[in-house]
Amino acid sequence: MEDILSTSDQLFLQYFCKLYPWNPFQFCDSRRIWLEIIGVPPQCWCRETFEKTAQLWGDLVCLDTLILKMENLMVGKVLLHN
Repeated sequence: MEDILSTSDQLFLQYFCKLYPWNPFQFCDSRRIWLEIIGVPPQCWCRETFEKTAQLWGDLVCLDTLILKMENLMVGKVLLHN
């Protein structure tokens, strides 16, 4: 593993900020997910609608920029931490 990390740092660092060797005692107890919300009527398309809906599934991290710009009224994406 150390050989791979040392020889290909530049390749991996264009995708990741930091690399660590595997440790079976380290794990994530939470995750971030994108939730797609569909079927919102145009007259209800606003920040508050998506914030309230997102709170049903987890803690809101951010809204997709297309929600705020109202460029796509088919689906709204919210990033959740749960």
